[in-house]
Amino acid sequence: MVPVIIVVVIITAVLLAGIWISKMRSKKHKNNTRNNNGNFSSRQRAEKERMNRGANRQTTFFETQSQIWFSNSQKVIPIKKYNYSEIATDFPFFTNFNESEKFLHDKKISAQRQVEAKRALNKIQKEFNKSFNNALAGLFNYFNRTSARMDDNVLRYFNQYYGYFLNVNHELLERYLYNTTVSHVIEQALGKGLIGDDGYIRAALNSYTQSINGAVNEIAQRIQQDQAEQNQQFFDDLFRQFREAFEQSTNGSYSYRSSESHGYYEEKVNGKTVLQAAYTTLQVEESATDDEVKKAYRKLAKEYHPDRNPSKEAKDKMAAVNNAYDTVKKSRNMK
Repeated sequence: MVPVIIVVVIITAVLLAGIWISKMRSKKHKNNTRNNNGNFSSRQRAEKERMNRGANRQTTFFETQSQIWFSNSQKVIPIKKYNYSEIATDFPFFTNFNESEKFLHDKKISAQRQVEAKRALNKIQKEFNKSFNNALAGLFNYFNRTSARMDDNVLRYFNQYYGYFLNVNHELLERYLYNTTVSHVIEQALGKGLIGDDGYIRAALNSYTQSINGAVNEIAQRIQQDQAEQNQQFFDDLFRQFREAFEQSTNGSYSYRSSESHGYYEEKVNGKTVLQAAYTTLQVEESATDDEVKKAYRKLAKEYHPDRNPSKEAKDKMAAVNNAYDTVKKSRNMK
């Protein structure tokens, strides 16, 4: 009997131990999962915060530029057909149509038709605004795809195209909203028929939408062209640097041989030997002391250093000065 009880106790103990171990493993797994999820969420939050900061910075920058552009824009829009003007009151170039309402009032149009005309104009303007916002979103999306970082230089670069976009939009709204759609609604209000959206107005809206989206596509092509030119400039600069390095290396090999012969320095370039041309570049006489040569080089290096003078001419001049100084140093065995 006793052995049976012992066996039962042992089996029970083993089962309880197994259950306890299983629970501990489960708890540990949950804790690890929670910690991993927490770390992952932290990384996600950090990345999201970084992206939000960049997006907020971009938004703030272009909002400021929008205000500057609108404050400097011409806000009086002539409605040429009826010889009066509307006033743009809201960015990018929209109005409250008070001047159109006043025009109809002066023409003795009934109050009801004035209200109908203004309601129709506001409704149509919302459609134009929707097309503008869609095009603007497309432009900003292209900006974001083009550059991963929106630093000050990138924002200033994109801003020139943003200004172009707003100027084009100004012209398109003046043409299709004010001098097509508004004129048409005024014509409707002056008559006796229905006032509001029709095929003529819809065609004007479609023309505006196609044109403003076309402006975005044009900007995208220009940016691609700018990038291609920048890439070409990069390879041109790289090739020029390689060529200069090769020439300096070649000068070095001549310098090595010059311990036995000065043939390299005696080669003629535009009537001068290489060494004479080097002294001319450094703006010193051949009789100048080593200290005078060093002083002349430092003066020229200071004048044409990229930090002081970033132009391409200065960069080329600096390369010539460096080559000349190396030539003179090697001919004199200067340290």
